[in-house]
Amino acid sequence: MRLCVCALVTWLTACVRCVQLLLAGQTPETALSAALAATNFYLQQQQLLNEEREAQLTQKLEKMQAACRAKLKASQSKFEPAAHANHAGRKAWAASA
Repeated sequence: MRLCVCALVTWLTACVRCVQLLLAGQTPETALSAALAATNFYLQQQQLLNEEREAQLTQKLEKMQAACRAKLKASQSKFEPAAHANHAGRKAWAASA
């Protein structure tokens, strides 16, 4: 759905106007309490989003670490027989010398 800029600006202006009308006649303490409640709600939502993002990234990191460990183990297992053969060859050469 495409929303033109004019409609968006009109909607935002209407929202601001609605808030102004809702707060009309209220004491400054009431207006500030409403602003504080809105700010606290926003901050709590941001914290929840950050915690969810952190959990997703932690899970992704654990998967990546597991994949890296598996690849490292596979590559090490390819070189271990050669290393053992090389080590045995050195022992035999040292014993004959």
